[in-house]
Amino acid sequence: GAIELAGAAMLLLPALAGFAALLLAATMVGATLAHLTVLPGSALPAIVLLALCLLVASAHRTQIKAVAEPILLGRN
Repeated sequence: GAIELAGAAMLLLPALAGFAALLLAATMVGATLAHLTVLPGSALPAIVLLALCLLVASAHRTQIKAVAEPILLGRN
């Protein structure tokens, strides 16, 4: 619900698109696992959306790396 809407809105902003794709990819991992273990129905739509999110994230990988590297490695 709310996470998907926030991610979709963030995808429309080029500065946030890579991070939105990562957020939505994590959501789709959860959706895939839920469909494979608990929920009825096919997990295929969640898997396709996961692949698309990862494609967008890979297109923005330099932007993601530039922001994440100082945070994760403690560099400036």
